[in-house]
Amino acid sequence: MAKGKPTKRKAKKVRIQTPKATRVDAIYEEDDEDDVCRCICGDNDFAAKRPWIQCTACTVWQHNDCMEVSVFDDELSDHYWCEECDPDSHTELLMAAANGEKPWKLRCEQRLQTKAEQLAGVA
Repeated sequence: MAKGKPTKRKAKKVRIQTPKATRVDAIYEEDDEDDVCRCICGDNDFAAKRPWIQCTACTVWQHNDCMEVSVFDDELSDHYWCEECDPDSHTELLMAAANGEKPWKLRCEQRLQTKAEQLAGVA
């Protein structure tokens, strides 16, 4: 692994317990140089401590919350296709982006608020 380079994630699912449910996270692998992150939010840093999902077709990585995909194992399907491989599955998101809206920002803020409440013992 190159010095300072973040490790990348593989598609293999691992269950990690959270206060309310089981969350899906991916295993970091140090040897995968070909992983590509292309999230609609523009934050393409694999070091971000956010759940990622990988497109079944093109293998690009995206944030679950940005793409309106659950982070809970029991709510995930076996396959995910990004907005470029299956635009019909992301119609609302693509229309919002075309209109200059950024719905992923609200979802990210909600996720951070929930996390802060959990840490504070409020949730």
